Amino acid sequence: MKKLISVCLLLGIVLLANSQCTRQVMHTSGSLNIGGVNITVTSSGFVDTTTTYCLNTIPFLIGQHQPNQFGFGSYFFTFSPPIDSLTLNFSGIMDDLDTNLQEVVKLYINSIHYPIPIQGIRNGCDSMAILTPAGDITGCKNCGVSGWSGTTIRGKIATLKVVDTINSQFGDGGSSFSLFISSPWGNGINTSNKNSPAVLYPNPITNNTQLTVPDFIPSQVIIYDLQGLECMREYFSHSVILNMESLPNGFYFYKIMNEQGAEYTGKILKE
Repeated sequence: MKKLISVCLLLGIVLLANSQCTRQVMHTSGSLNIGGVNITVTSSGFVDTTTTYCLNTIPFLIGQHQPNQFGFGSYFFTFSPPIDSLTLNFSGIMDDLDTNLQEVVKLYINSIHYPIPIQGIRNGCDSMAILTPAGDITGCKNCGVSGWSGTTIRGKIATLKVVDTINSQFGDGGSSFSLFISSPWGNGINTSNKNSPAVLYPNPITNNTQLTVPDFIPSQVIIYDLQGLECMREYFSHSVILNMESLPNGFYFYKIMNEQGAEYTGKILKE
């Protein structure tokens, strides 16, 4: 399965690359355990699957049941345990031709409407979609279909609902999306600790770096990308070599936890 990673720089710039850090949800019904999270998928209304248009945004198709049935449709995801964050990519949203027939994609986190704060980035398939004043996604005017990639939501996420509110009178429409999840809740990162006693050398790194802490207490270090998605985990006492050769260049966070409950965080730059 082709896995995609959406890596954003500290200022929110997002780049897409292949990576082992992400966990893509590909099943469209039933339950499956992915990375320690049991994910149950249900749907309602006009839904289908797609594997052909815009590979960044497969397999979920909402607002359409192929080949030519259109109307409200939604996918609903339950995460057990809850997750730290998720990322969504979108495509195929129709033009905003008429406000009465407007196609809008809405998100609900933990059963509450989630207003998307900012647009994502170009998905490589469509024109850029429009962010509505309510924080939803709609198609741009006079540009066929549109979408974007890299909508990342953080927090304790137990459920997600993605809804296409296309009016059946539109006669055409529907949109597709992909979903990537992070680690179970509680394994995320906290970047507020500025006094980590850990020493990394070198940093920035090319492939490997040595991490050393002052004590010999059994510990683990977890490496996260800028989405908060876990990339690697190592158990050690006092010192460990981190081999990051297989990871794309960019910024990463590390989180150290020892058996006495101490936690330390910091940043790594791979060039």
